[in-house]
Amino acid sequence: MAHGRNLVLTAAGDALLGPARQALRAAVAARDSLDDVRGLSHGHLDLLVRAALLQRPITSAIAAFRRIHPQISLHIKEIRAEDALGGLIREGRHELALTYVPIPDTDLEVHELGVHRLCVIFPPGTGVDLPDPVPAAELGGVPIVAVPEEESRVRLHVETKLGHRRGSLSPAAAAFVELALARAVSSPG
Repeated sequence: MAHGRNLVLTAAGDALLGPARQALRAAVAARDSLDDVRGLSHGHLDLLVRAALLQRPITSAIAAFRRIHPQISLHIKEIRAEDALGGLIREGRHELALTYVPIPDTDLEVHELGVHRLCVIFPPGTGVDLPDPVPAAELGGVPIVAVPEEESRVRLHVETKLGHRRGSLSPAAAAFVELALARAVSSPG
């Protein structure tokens, strides 16, 4: 309502003044937050990573990121359930996942970062005489120590390469901790 050259708020305008100021402050704060994210000026990045991939080159990439963005902290969590990966990313619980491909959710954007070589390790003194690299076809009758099927995309990849249907590989032993594989293989017998 106008009184001469001055504006005077009506009762409705007066009631809206507080919420309008609050909305304006929230809009400015939201814009500032986006500017911070674009410039990576502070905050944290939530990563899901397969334990086996926390070796080179991932550790080198993490170190390089921290050198460039020292104000960004990285929260790194081990991937436990590969099938839940897509949901964790879509729900915003984590921003990135570093895992083996293919992943169960095909609607996620995937960028391949490199190749992870698989090695065949035999116990000492077994006298296995195979070419290097070993063709997958030559491993058909070799007893295998593996991680449980539900624990590893690598296991599924190996099954496929060996010509097995998913879940049909019967390993000589199953190591529930990937780091236990080397110890299981190196024990003779």
